[in-house]
Amino acid sequence: MSRRIVVPVPKSALITTLCAAALLMLAVHAVHASENAVSASDAADKQALAAVGKRIAGYNAHDLHAFLAAHAEQVAIYEYPDKRIGTGREHLEFVFADQFASSQGHIDVLHQIVVGNRVISHEHITIGARVEQLVVVYTVAQGLITAFRLIE
Repeated sequence: MSRRIVVPVPKSALITTLCAAALLMLAVHAVHASENAVSASDAADKQALAAVGKRIAGYNAHDLHAFLAAHAEQVAIYEYPDKRIGTGREHLEFVFADQFASSQGHIDVLHQIVVGNRVISHEHITIGARVEQLVVVYTVAQGLITAFRLIE
């Protein structure tokens, strides 16, 4: 009979492990890609990073219009891995309007990894005295964020 030992893992260690796994995925993707696929992937990478960059810039400027414009009309919001917690720009407006009106909130990006149309972003978020670290997996299509998954 084998004994199973469960060791509690701090949240920061989990985030670090997830980022390391994402880096490994990116390395494997790069090694196996052909030259043509890499060129196409570079364009998708840049488009995905640009969309996420617009979201974060809008958030940090407390510009609700710019923030919402980075998202597809029916953006899907999940708690990782697949628990849907919201849908659409209207939902985002409801969640963030008061926060932006009071000029609260700032995101510092600690690490980002891009794999095609996905951006894995390790973010440090400050809202007033509250500080959080999240990993967010963004999915981008046609220059807009179509979904994102929050890993707390």
